[in-house]
Amino acid sequence: MYCFVFVVVVFFRFLFLFFFSCFIFIMFYFVYYSLFYFLLSFFFLVIFIYHFLHFFFFFSISLFFLFLL
Repeated sequence: MYCFVFVVVVFFRFLFLFFFSCFIFIMFYFVYYSLFYFLLSFFFLVIFIYHFLHFFFFFSISLFFLFLL
């Protein structure tokens, strides 16, 4: 049961971060048409992907140790 809740939370967290970062990326690109804002939005995209991977690996390792107990 806890594993299912964990998977659902991680999945929806990934969806939220992915769509939010894509929204920022598209918004900056189409509104400003500027290389600066394009790079800025790309930077936001990388930060959100890194944020997701960091938490995903952290929780998966902690879940692994929880199953070992």
